[in-house]
Amino acid sequence: MGAKHLTDKAAHQFENSFLSFIRENRLLVGGETVICAVSGGVDSMVLLYLLKKFSNELNIEVIAAHFNHLIRGAESDRDEEFVKDFCRDNNIPCYTAHGDVLSRAKRTGETVEEAARFLRYGFLHDMCYVTDGGTHKIATAHHANDNFETILMNMLRGTATGGLAGIPIQRDNIIRPLLGLTRREITGYAFEMGIGHVEDSTNSCDDYLRNRIRHQFIPMFESENPNIIKSMVKTADAVRADSQYLNSLANDLVDEARVGNEEKYNTAAFNKGYPIESRAVYQIIQRQHIEPSCKNIEDILKCIHSEKRPYTVVLPNGLAVVAEQDTFKVTQYSEISQTFDEFEIPLYGDVRDKRSNLTASVKIIPSVKYIDKDQNKLLVKLSTISGKLRIRSRVDGDKIKTVGGTKHIGKLLKSGNIPVSERDSYPIVVDDNGIVGVPGFCVDESRKVDIGDAAVEIIVTRGI
Repeated sequence: MGAKHLTDKAAHQFENSFLSFIRENRLLVGGETVICAVSGGVDSMVLLYLLKKFSNELNIEVIAAHFNHLIRGAESDRDEEFVKDFCRDNNIPCYTAHGDVLSRAKRTGETVEEAARFLRYGFLHDMCYVTDGGTHKIATAHHANDNFETILMNMLRGTATGGLAGIPIQRDNIIRPLLGLTRREITGYAFEMGIGHVEDSTNSCDDYLRNRIRHQFIPMFESENPNIIKSMVKTADAVRADSQYLNSLANDLVDEARVGNEEKYNTAAFNKGYPIESRAVYQIIQRQHIEPSCKNIEDILKCIHSEKRPYTVVLPNGLAVVAEQDTFKVTQYSEISQTFDEFEIPLYGDVRDKRSNLTASVKIIPSVKYIDKDQNKLLVKLSTISGKLRIRSRVDGDKIKTVGGTKHIGKLLKSGNIPVSERDSYPIVVDDNGIVGVPGFCVDESRKVDIGDAAVEIIVTRGI
């Protein structure tokens, strides 16, 4: 597999570090089939080489898996052929797959990096079902530099303390046996052992944040402390240990707070302090397949602890957290806020507004003979109407005069058990002088009719 025998002391130390890291973290216990993710770059080629070299000692079966992202044209095809040739020459089973990353990114709105990761890991997980064997592990070639880069990226973007732990050594069946080794050590070993590899041309450009950190930030840190990568590995290990303990407490909080089998949570359970509560919120939001920022988490905790109800926090990907009374839940923002543009209604006849899906039926009554108690019919004194009648959605600060005094329309809707998700889209009838009435509830006291008055009857329905 390599042109040279293992004679160099540094290479021997490198291999011992690799095996010790696996054993200390119990990444492999023997009897597993290891699916090695191989791009063809130096990191993944070294990982594949080591897993194969020590497969008997570790008691594992090794399979190579290469995913062609179809991003770099002929260069991507070159990488695939290189991996297949290496595996054939070294008697390693090799599986390949292709995925149109750019098409997925365009369709989903993901970044190219996110789309590539989704497709690549989907392929790797599928491999667990198409290969023979018992327990499957997926090995990726992330190393100490990758970990440091990830920590710096998390810091730049804003992260909870868990983000300072960097890349996990193991998550579910995904293991990272090179995470304790640096890029310099890996490339030095590859050179010593004659392990070939291919270069990804995009690694040299600074279009991506990770590349800018790799090419500009890390050399600056290393000029101050040549051992910064190893130092950060130790720091990340300490943070990871603390985070694991706090995450277990946060997981208990999520279970305690959940209402039945619903994705709804009691706010009263959130009395454990910021380190645990912030992690619990992170776990809840991450289940919606988004990575919340520090600000997202702080906003949600403010929502949970506030006495204001309802309270809404808008999140990425069209989601929102809504707190009502003593519970909160994660929902689609479109289900909460569905305001619509104001539209005019005539003094007689029907009009339907397609955007709001509302229909208004209006007629003039020359002289009221009796007062209809049906609250779905707004009976408005004709002489009080100023300008054109219009229908709009509710806005903050809307008030109406009722028998019991002036009332905020938000509170009126709440008292009528209108769900918070429907309150912003609830229709309000107005004219040039302000609010005329709230369909299903009442007209403004200043607009009420008496027997004999000329009146306008307004009926507003949805979905007709």
